Amino acid sequence: MEFDIKHLYNIAEFSLYHVSDIDSTNTYFKNNYEFYPDCSVLQADYQSAGRGRYIRKWENDQDLCFSILTYQRERYEILAPLAVMSVLRKHHIKAFIKWPNDVYIDNKKVCGILIEDIYAGASFKACIIGIGINMTNKDSVNGVGLFSYGIKDKMMLLEEVLEELSLLKKQPFASILEEYTKNNLIYNRWIDFEGKTLKVVSFSKEGYIIASDKQKKNRIIKSDEINIKQSLKDSEWKNI
Repeated sequence: MEFDIKHLYNIAEFSLYHVSDIDSTNTYFKNNYEFYPDCSVLQADYQSAGRGRYIRKWENDQDLCFSILTYQRERYEILAPLAVMSVLRKHHIKAFIKWPNDVYIDNKKVCGILIEDIYAGASFKACIIGIGINMTNKDSVNGVGLFSYGIKDKMMLLEEVLEELSLLKKQPFASILEEYTKNNLIYNRWIDFEGKTLKVVSFSKEGYIIASDKQKKNRIIKSDEINIKQSLKDSEWKNI
């Protein structure tokens, strides 16, 4: 299937492309990545098959939906949610990161991020970062939209996120990881994992949880091994 994709302009090191209607910007880049330069960004007005983690469908009637294509091994699992959070904070919106890479406002999800690597055998070829930001409220899934917070121009928001990403990529990664950690909703909270109660004390450079047991012994927990909403104690989650 062919789509009417047009190059709009460049923002920092990013080349911005636009399409009115597509099945999924992530899927498109997965199938056509070799035809686009590094740091290409595809923004769609509407996606008929947009998706999040665990193949969840992304509702995106008026939302900001775009994918970033890169041939570099950047830590976008850390950089992307931090960029979105930082932009919202500049708009005086009290946003936080919910591990692994969602962004929340007032206990409700405002942004989801899906990162997919492309390999040819064992050889890394590209990475695609799909970002969906709610502009309208999603009451059925406890989602909040930015229209409610006074942000009306989603293309302006896209430009701000890309500019923030460009700035973050130039900073020392240790400081980036520190910001990601201290602004993460599960940092310093207790989780239940494999029958043990552990405290989240940090995050690895890959974005994995580093949790400590009562004997101060650390262990790494990967994103596909735990459901944070179910694992956080009810009293802890309600206080977020």
